[in-house]
Amino acid sequence: MMLPDIKSWLIAFVVVSPVAVWDASTRLSSGLDESVAKRSNEAFTLKPRLIVTEQELSETLALFSSYDKEEVVAVAPVKPAPKKVGLTQQEQEQQKGKLNRFYVGDLRFVLKGIFTDNDRFAVLYRENLTNGQIDEVRVTQDQLIGPYKVTAITENKVYFALEDRVIELAIF
Repeated sequence: MMLPDIKSWLIAFVVVSPVAVWDASTRLSSGLDESVAKRSNEAFTLKPRLIVTEQELSETLALFSSYDKEEVVAVAPVKPAPKKVGLTQQEQEQQKGKLNRFYVGDLRFVLKGIFTDNDRFAVLYRENLTNGQIDEVRVTQDQLIGPYKVTAITENKVYFALEDRVIELAIF
């Protein structure tokens, strides 16, 4: 004879409940077994051991004491190398052809515009490379910029000449 489903569940509950209560109470009880707690703490307790004697320790420290002193080292001041500004005299003497800037001594010239009033003139930015000062210079044909002579001003170029060298300073 087969018991109905509810009776089967009731019998299973009555049999399993005491075991579940006992298991839960032992797992959740706050009082741990003293011997287990003591053994687990002993595993992580370090006991100090003397490896060297006090005399050996002081002799070893005395050997290394010379390294504990601060050593004074004289350092000669390093003078920074001067920044290269512009072109050297030799590089300036080699300037020729089409350029977008040219150098005369410590000055750098860049063409900023060409205009026509009664005559054609050009506006150059002149930057002093030693102090960083920038200003505008208006130049016309036959004017001198340092040793260079303005030989021609066209729609987008200014031509400078020095002896047999010609510099073509272009906007674009």
